[in-house]
Amino acid sequence: MKYTHLTENERYMISALRKQGISTAKIAKQLGRHKATIYREIERNCRYNKFFDRYSYQPERAQQMARNRLSRSRRNKRYTKLDFRLPEA
Repeated sequence: MKYTHLTENERYMISALRKQGISTAKIAKQLGRHKATIYREIERNCRYNKFFDRYSYQPERAQQMARNRLSRSRRNKRYTKLDFRLPEA
């Protein structure tokens, strides 16, 4: 099964559709994604807004957080030749 990350445009669509009160399952159907993908995206990237006293989804922040998680992922580690040196006895 091939997996593709959510794009920045999809994140903006999620935000706009949530503001319209559309359910997560319907958002997933419109974007052609599994509903669990949308649930996880919202769960990972909703932040509490003290000013409005509620949780909100901000697509620009979600995109930035996704980039940060990707840069810290194990797959994204880059090794130098020094990392493969054998320890001296």
